[in-house]
Amino acid sequence: DDLAEPERRRFGGAIAAIARDAAFSGWEMEAADTPNDPAEVSSALAEVASRYTDRLLAATGPRVVVIDDLQWLDPSSVGMVELVIERCASHPLVVIAASRPGPLPGWAAHPDVRHLDLRGLDEPETARLATIVAKAAVDADGARSIHERTAGNPLFVGETVRAIAAAGWRAEELRGIYPGDVR
Repeated sequence: DDLAEPERRRFGGAIAAIARDAAFSGWEMEAADTPNDPAEVSSALAEVASRYTDRLLAATGPRVVVIDDLQWLDPSSVGMVELVIERCASHPLVVIAASRPGPLPGWAAHPDVRHLDLRGLDEPETARLATIVAKAAVDADGARSIHERTAGNPLFVGETVRAIAAAGWRAEELRGIYPGDVR
């Protein structure tokens, strides 16, 4: 409520431009305020994000922001993520970002950024997860097959076991069955 009318229209128009470009509905009332210049949209959205982030942190205290699949970060979101990262220096804020191996954004090289290299589950851990997902014991050969196929990636272990179960295989039938054999 503390925004002047021109500022409110500028911010509303920038948000409407993003909604329009994403083919959402509900932005039509702000259509007259939608800027044609992408740089203006970007500038207004950065200001909205900055104000929102500052107010949220001032009003509610410490926060943890989780960003998954950083490798899929689109160009329109880079500035917003960088803004949140910058706020870590001046606010009680922690950002946890997960990415597949590959190039990382420039801020990842900052000395305050900690990196954890996650590996897949080992074979016994894979067997435990497969047993939980299958809701039945998975023998050593079946667990080894699943581990070889998935490299212990928990998501792939779960999906592989579910695919095997959906195909009608029972856990005790996993001995020597490679998940790739199940169609």
